[in-house]
Amino acid sequence: MENEEESLIERLRLETKWSPEAAPVGVRAEFRCEYCGLDFLANPWNYKLIQIDHIVPLSEGGSRTDYENQALACVPCNYNFKRWYNPRKDAGSEADRAALIAAASAYIQEQMKKTEEELVELRTIVGDRT
Repeated sequence: MENEEESLIERLRLETKWSPEAAPVGVRAEFRCEYCGLDFLANPWNYKLIQIDHIVPLSEGGSRTDYENQALACVPCNYNFKRWYNPRKDAGSEADRAALIAAASAYIQEQMKKTEEELVELRTIVGDRT
């Protein structure tokens, strides 16, 4: 299995625009947002939403180059919902990568719920626009 992953990473680097740093992150995540599960290969729209997130933000001591601190994320999860959230706040300072991803996913879900509540209020104000 490891050889298959290494071969896939090498092909991505040589035959596509995936960088040597991003290719392993994409393969590990199976080209899905690690927070919400969005399939980046489903269509061009999704593909253009790919970002590499620093799970623990750089401003909170996260490493820019540590592979374990990188997650494949969609723009809404990374930029709009998670942004500067540090999952160590909820998962603990000794949490492993899986626990940090789970904490960030839970936080994102909370932020999405708040946004949905805002939308309900907005729809009430502006009415049905369909």
